[in-house]
Amino acid sequence: MITFAIPTYNRAEKLRACVESIASQSPDEIVIADDASTDSTPAVCAALAKKYPCVRYLRFEDRLNFTGNYRRAVLASNSEYTWTFGDDDKLMPMSVSFMEGMIKNTGFDFYHVAETIRADKAEALCGTVWEICNTIGWLEFTGFISCNIGRTSLLKAGVESPHWELYGKSAFPQSLAILEQMAGRPAMMGEMGCVESAKMGDD
Repeated sequence: MITFAIPTYNRAEKLRACVESIASQSPDEIVIADDASTDSTPAVCAALAKKYPCVRYLRFEDRLNFTGNYRRAVLASNSEYTWTFGDDDKLMPMSVSFMEGMIKNTGFDFYHVAETIRADKAEALCGTVWEICNTIGWLEFTGFISCNIGRTSLLKAGVESPHWELYGKSAFPQSLAILEQMAGRPAMMGEMGCVESAKMGDD
């Protein structure tokens, strides 16, 4: 049901901890798109793929940028839903089963879960993507990739949009693509703290 799509570049050890936190919860698949890392990322990913059959490592020698590598990660997803994830963040226990249950019960096209540091302030909101963006702000709802879970067909349509390269000139290309493809689609802002962000983990 859910593929985790992780674009990465030169964060081998943080990536290891990230993938371990996800793989231990047995998702359908974890796709790692490596944007020509020059550190030990290939060796780390080889070890992770050997340990966890759900890990699929894609090594690219042509260095792009976040926009290009995010696109490659999303396009590699084979599941009905894709959870995009930062390579230095961690997934909290039980988050995969929680989201699988939420998807089965609601069938929305887009979900945004909370960071643990903000879970006590989070509010469960349902509506269209556009309605929720107007309520809490579009970057609040779509900006942090590790909290975004979307229907894969719509995420792929977003990164294949003729406007994608233009979106890449902003700091949040994924947010613009989500708005383009899902503005009128049913969505949820969740209240469960599923993600420990790198900023929090470093404190």
